[in-house]
Amino acid sequence: MRAVPPYRASRRPRHRTLAALAVFAAAWGLIACNGTVGGHHDTGAGGSGTVTGTGGSGATGATAGTGASTPIPTTPAAFGTCPSNGGEPGPSPLLKLSTIQYRNTVRDLLNASGLSAVATEVAPMLAAIPDDSTVAFRGLDSRISSDHIQGYFNVATAVANAATSTSQRLTSLAGSCAGTSPLAASCLDAFLASFGKRALRRPLDADETALMKDVATGKSPAPANATEAIRNVVVMLLMLPRFANHLELAGTPISGRTDYLALDPYEIASRLSYTFWQTLPDDALLTAAADGSLGTDAGFNTQLDRVFADPRTRDTIWQFWNEWMRFESFTGFASDRPAFKALATGENVGVAGHDHWNDMVREIHDLTDLYTWTQSGTPAQWAWVTSP
Repeated sequence: MRAVPPYRASRRPRHRTLAALAVFAAAWGLIACNGTVGGHHDTGAGGSGTVTGTGGSGATGATAGTGASTPIPTTPAAFGTCPSNGGEPGPSPLLKLSTIQYRNTVRDLLNASGLSAVATEVAPMLAAIPDDSTVAFRGLDSRISSDHIQGYFNVATAVANAATSTSQRLTSLAGSCAGTSPLAASCLDAFLASFGKRALRRPLDADETALMKDVATGKSPAPANATEAIRNVVVMLLMLPRFANHLELAGTPISGRTDYLALDPYEIASRLSYTFWQTLPDDALLTAAADGSLGTDAGFNTQLDRVFADPRTRDTIWQFWNEWMRFESFTGFASDRPAFKALATGENVGVAGHDHWNDMVREIHDLTDLYTWTQSGTPAQWAWVTSP
């Protein structure tokens, strides 16, 4: 399945684009482009190399030593160009929510429903969800194990039980009508249109609605009362594949091709929120999806500006740099090596009160923060060469 967003990148220059688009491309691989990057990679003694690759459905590449220096890229065009017609996106893979995204989604879903106390109570179950691999970017670890499934079920049942454990919580979750048995059809419809829409990041389709109504009012088994009906629906919603995965199946076919879809506004909302916030869309994004404005250039740019300005974006962008540079894999300095001793002469490495590693990481953090949020710059200025 190929998915393409029905919008173009903003034409206005913004200093945010270096980090923002790096995260966006790494997380989703929106457009398949061909590019050549020269220099700044290991090539062996006496040589420099050229790396070529094709993105989208996969990447192929070769490295070859040339024995000659390669010019340092100083403009975005030097990194490669996309076809003049925009190119064709590669297949959009099925990805589960990363563990960080899953935890954030459950927590923010509960907070948005007035159930912050429940979010605190289920924190141990969320912590038990297996962490993603750090060999590559966490968001690209698509492995599913029985521990994931059991963990998802434990979270779903814990959330449902806690959220319906008192009349006050039940009212916050589904309204005062949820305390009246049998559960009224209008009460269930309102619950699915609010909590259900937020959980699945879009309105439920006809099949999903029928399934939830059967869970709430059916005979296999029949819930004892309205509270149990709501509880059962919550468990089912949190166990749906659409809740735990990034599914993009609702787009409009392009040029009559069933494998080439334009993302619908709700899918765009999820891409924005999970790319920059690592969690589900907020009410403003869902509203922009519902009224269709998110499917336009102007509407998309408005929401992108708002989403990018949110403090959560800072955390996500630093997560990208942190995972790319593998800071968490550091196991300590090999301080007994002669070369290290020579380098560290005059420094208090290993002495209490001197944390050189964290100081270095902090400096990189501040540098990326500066060029993302405060100062414009080119890749050459802030990555590889001295500023002119």
